Amino acid sequence: MSDRPIPPALAQDVDWLLGRLPALCPEAAPGLVAGWGEQILHYVSLLYAWSGHINLVSGRDRLALASRHVLPSLAMRTVLLRFPHRIVADLGSGSGLPGVPLKISLPQVPFQLIEARRRRANFLREVSRRLSLEPVEVVNRRVEDWDCAESQKPDIIVSRAVMAPDLLASCCARLLRPGGHVLFALTSSAPEEVAEGSNAPLILETGIEDHEGRHIRIGMLRPDLPPPDKTH
Repeated sequence: MSDRPIPPALAQDVDWLLGRLPALCPEAAPGLVAGWGEQILHYVSLLYAWSGHINLVSGRDRLALASRHVLPSLAMRTVLLRFPHRIVADLGSGSGLPGVPLKISLPQVPFQLIEARRRRANFLREVSRRLSLEPVEVVNRRVEDWDCAESQKPDIIVSRAVMAPDLLASCCARLLRPGGHVLFALTSSAPEEVAEGSNAPLILETGIEDHEGRHIRIGMLRPDLPPPDKTH
């Protein structure tokens, strides 16, 4: 299903992203980046094919998977590298975003792709197998039902942030290693619109612009820190 040629419009979209890949991974050798580019193309072709059968991305995004989804995922890499990242988990991985692009560009880092829905978990297993991504663990469970061993707790949890920061922090607190961080992609909403609640995120700049020229920002949470004192 995934070995068919992708449409020309999507191929052009991928080429646009691959042209930016060296700047997204400036510390990596050119040969490594080229190999990552081939894996990203393979991943996009798999995502395009599977999304025609199960709901992985919206239909209007299928011809712009690289610019609208893979680029923001890779932009998170610049922030992730600032913190300890012995193990990284992708919460609600679904279509593999942001986990799979991050794993491709961080091949030595173990990743946990957490996805409750069986068909989406099957997609993640297929991607891991076809792209030879390892070490990768696909966790087909609801996060509240997953008993993660202490030695396997992640230092960083990444997410596409489909929930409010307070709820995201609550979901991640039990899983994270002490001192761990939660990183989530912000939408096009202004940062002040998400900076609410007792676990208001720190907004971090990536220095990267999206396909429409907007600065990509990442929200960061520390669930183990007490909420700020609002009495002063």
